[in-house]
Amino acid sequence: MWLVVLVPAWLLGIWLGAQVLLAPDVAGSLALLLLGGLLLGGRVRGLRLVLLGGLCLLAGGVRYHIAQPRPTPASVWLLADSGPVLLEGYVVQEPRRTAATQQVVIETTAARWAATDQPAARVQGRVLLMVPPYPAYQYGQRLLVRGFLSTPPTARQPEQFSYRNYLARQQIFVLMREPELELLTGNIGNPVLLALLQLRQQLQQHIQRGLPEPQAGVATGMLLGLKTAVPEPTYRTYQQSGVAHLLVISGWHLSLVAALLVFLTRVLGWRGWRQFGLVLVGIWLYAVFVGASGSVLRAALMASLVALAAATGRSATGWVSLAASCFVLTLFNPMLVWDVGLQLSVVATVGLLSTGLAQVLPLAQRDPTPLPPALATSLTGGRELITLTLAAQIYTAPLLAYHFGNVSLIAPLANLLIVPIVGLSMGLGAGALLLSSLATLGAGVPIFGAGMAGLAQLAWLVAWLPFAYQTSIAAWLAQLSWATLQLADLSAWQVLLAYAVLAAWSSWRIGRLAGATPIPVPESA
Repeated sequence: MWLVVLVPAWLLGIWLGAQVLLAPDVAGSLALLLLGGLLLGGRVRGLRLVLLGGLCLLAGGVRYHIAQPRPTPASVWLLADSGPVLLEGYVVQEPRRTAATQQVVIETTAARWAATDQPAARVQGRVLLMVPPYPAYQYGQRLLVRGFLSTPPTARQPEQFSYRNYLARQQIFVLMREPELELLTGNIGNPVLLALLQLRQQLQQHIQRGLPEPQAGVATGMLLGLKTAVPEPTYRTYQQSGVAHLLVISGWHLSLVAALLVFLTRVLGWRGWRQFGLVLVGIWLYAVFVGASGSVLRAALMASLVALAAATGRSATGWVSLAASCFVLTLFNPMLVWDVGLQLSVVATVGLLSTGLAQVLPLAQRDPTPLPPALATSLTGGRELITLTLAAQIYTAPLLAYHFGNVSLIAPLANLLIVPIVGLSMGLGAGALLLSSLATLGAGVPIFGAGMAGLAQLAWLVAWLPFAYQTSIAAWLAQLSWATLQLADLSAWQVLLAYAVLAAWSSWRIGRLAGATPIPVPESA
């Protein structure tokens, strides 16, 4: 369980590395001092934990500085603010589209000044292109780009959002607004990723044909992970009512996929490593399929660790899996510490795993009064749902206030009304998607294709009901005048203090509850 203590120190060290610049000799001296303390006083358990935490803190800061890109003569961002340029490159990730714009990230391979006849020189680095929504560009396409490279704007005040820092953490340091684009022949994309993205586009088209808006956008976000497909007014109502997390892929989706794969392996009679291999491949294919965001990668890693523990006959706790997944992700990419989706995913998971908070909340305490079995089961299920919802909301509130300046007061009620039917929505939506796909594949067979098409239309009609219920409840609750609480801008230090106070309060309450609970004595004693 030391991992649960040391990984937060590592993450804090990465964050501090962006705030404080330590000279290499100072960092080396601190490391030697901490190592010396471990050698001299390492037998004292509390002191050893503190010294190891200090080493992890220092290592996180060093990892952040190692990850910073060093400019070279071939860096494309050196051409910023110096006149029109002509770039060659390829689309390195799936473009993000909205109704008004399209953000295309390219990896550059060559560049030259547009006003001269000099041959193109080799360059490297990513460029963000801000272009109209159509024509839609695809991952892997080669492009010839003409325009002006500019440096992204920075924040006017220290605590304000900095678009420059936001892009820099994605290794993007320059952008082009409304450039001239020419599509070149060839495709450089990974064939597996390209096939998965094409499949996702086809499934999105099935959803758009089967459901009207805004239900089509909600279903696309929940089933395929395309949050940008959700209409902006609908996403705003989900956000104000505190259920925007339902529109993105989370650990719950990965757990459903893992459970389905485990069921499939049992039907096939697979056990042990064969079962683990299929589950692992399925989890990561789905993670890539839905976009491989920070929160999805965290959930995929946790699910993989649980599957590995099951294959090796060992037990895996949620705390250790969460800490290990956060460490692995930030070891490869420390910039994920600033990923808002990953932050909210981690703290929500902490809230769900925190048995301390479950004991603190009055709704989680059992009523000793005997009840009929059916009523007791219903009350227990409802109580657990409310407890988990409140736990996640309490733990995510400081981060939501920091990033968005408001906290949803209606969120507990909204989650209680909507979350119970999310599984039904996704199940019916997935079934309708399957029937639509079968209808497309069997279009050449008259009877089969027509039959599947009719069943698909009926399935989409049935699936519309829970999606319409979700959007209606979210819109109704968001209209309430007291649905959200606007807060003043919070600093990062205030957020850290809020979590420290929350953890201390929960620990204190747990201690009181544990002290008040009599310890059972076996009869044989």
